Amino acid sequence: MQLNAIEGGNSNTDERDSISLVDRFDSLLDAGRKIASSLDQTTILELTRDAAKHLLRGERTLIVERADANSPWTVPGETTPLSTHELNTLRALSNQNRTLVRDQTQDAAGTNPTAVGSLLVSPIRTQGDTRACLLVSNSLLRGIYGDNETRIADYLTSAAGSALEKADGFQQLATLNQSLEEKVKQRTELIEARSRELEQTADTLRATQTKLESARDDAQAANVAKSEFLARMSHEIRTPISAVLGFTELILRGVVKDDAVEGTLQTIHGSGHHLLQLVNDLLDLSKIEANKLEVERIEMVPARLVHDVITTMQARAAENGNTLSLNIASALPETINSDPKRFQQIVTNVVGNAIKFTSGGSISVNLRLAAQDNEVQA
Repeated sequence: MQLNAIEGGNSNTDERDSISLVDRFDSLLDAGRKIASSLDQTTILELTRDAAKHLLRGERTLIVERADANSPWTVPGETTPLSTHELNTLRALSNQNRTLVRDQTQDAAGTNPTAVGSLLVSPIRTQGDTRACLLVSNSLLRGIYGDNETRIADYLTSAAGSALEKADGFQQLATLNQSLEEKVKQRTELIEARSRELEQTADTLRATQTKLESARDDAQAANVAKSEFLARMSHEIRTPISAVLGFTELILRGVVKDDAVEGTLQTIHGSGHHLLQLVNDLLDLSKIEANKLEVERIEMVPARLVHDVITTMQARAAENGNTLSLNIASALPETINSDPKRFQQIVTNVVGNAIKFTSGGSISVNLRLAAQDNEVQA
């Protein structure tokens, strides 16, 4: 729009009107800048209406809107309905899509011979469609809207249309930006959730690795202990076997005299019993590793079991020059509930260690009842 064209005079406008237009030129530019800088649809239309009311000397200045080409024209916030003349002009505008000036005259029937007035309607177009109209009317004067007023209206509605398109673009951009922010937020939350899952998985793997390392260390320690146990057990087994074979050979050769045969047989019997005990220990070890070791709890006579162990191991004690004795306290109960096999194993191992690490001494086994725990102690 060439604004300097507004300064050109209208053949029907006197010199005072032209001077008035020049005075309105700065106001028109200021209004155009305000309209172009706004990004709110309602504000753009209000600025357009206010500028037209000030510059076009309208008695009634409205912004008329419609949803689409098939919808009726409405005036938001206006209680006075549109006149028939205004509606007819709007319908004509829909077909021509340009600023129309229609002066009101009496109808053909002459029913309103005193009707006068001027009406200017300018479309506000966005993306090639008319979405609103600027309507300026004056019911007192006829012929007040000429070319200059049409140019002013065109300038205002063109600025409004461009501003509305820009506002729509910014609105779409804001909507797109909000959508992108929402997507980024969702993706961020998803990534954070996946990160937490991965961290939990890593923690689980680290805990599993720690358990596996601990199990490996336990297994290695168990293997070392087993190797040491087997080494000691080999020595333990070899000793009674050597005794059995040696004394048996002496008897077969007739080296042992008749009065010493019974003692020799006692030694053979004790060594065999000790050998059997070692075999039982090996079997129990296998059961422990297979989690199949069963512990009984039945009635047993502790004094008899300990006496049997002492009797069996007398020969071993004598080999190291030791004396082996048993002392039973008077308060010891006759029977207790326990596992006789395990009880005998424990006493045998304790006495066997005492014999192994004692030479030329005396070993005394004391069997009594612990007063605090009500348990038998040897």
